[in-house]
Amino acid sequence: MKNSYFAIGEGKCGTTSLNSYLNLHPDIVATKYLNDPKKYKSIAKKYSPKIFIDNSPKYFRTPDIPSFIKSFATNPHMILSLRNPVDRIYSGYHMHIKYNGLKIGSFEEAIQSSYLKMPVNNYYENLLEWYKHFDKQDILIIKAENLFDNPNKILNEIFTFVGVESMEITKSIRMVPHKGDLGKKSHYPPMKKETREWLKEYFKPKNEKLYNLIGRDFNW
Repeated sequence: MKNSYFAIGEGKCGTTSLNSYLNLHPDIVATKYLNDPKKYKSIAKKYSPKIFIDNSPKYFRTPDIPSFIKSFATNPHMILSLRNPVDRIYSGYHMHIKYNGLKIGSFEEAIQSSYLKMPVNNYYENLLEWYKHFDKQDILIIKAENLFDNPNKILNEIFTFVGVESMEITKSIRMVPHKGDLGKKSHYPPMKKETREWLKEYFKPKNEKLYNLIGRDFNW
């Protein structure tokens, strides 16, 4: 029985770069922002026998998506990229300012508002919902920072997971530069040290719950 594959997020965790890398494999077709699982079967059939991966970052934080995918997809398997939530929320803030015209004041003002409590920041709670519907071995969790630092190693873990041959990707894909602490490489100023420390403490208990759930420590 052929498996179905979904890259479920999270946003600002290297999903755009991952999509580009996956499409460099001759036996994989990945699409970004399909955001319509109903279309999955028809598109997968179109590209068969290649492996089709629906890469839609909003899936992970959307509560009804796990049960919906399970209702129609054949033996679904998921790829989940997670990034240090401190860096992810800072990157997300600047993306919303630039592209969505978000007007919520400074970053420090934003995290004191409801912005910090958005579902995208709840890795543990979101993953629990997915584990209600799928076995842990059916969800490959990758640390986004490892994808940024050593893409070939992570890509070959994914290739094994989806059942295609390993290969070395020699083409360089522009990875996420928006870490906020990389000086000239960053598109926005570094996060204030005291803000980073405050967020680190805020996310610490959440991260610990995530580590206990997945049996891995990402050292965030």
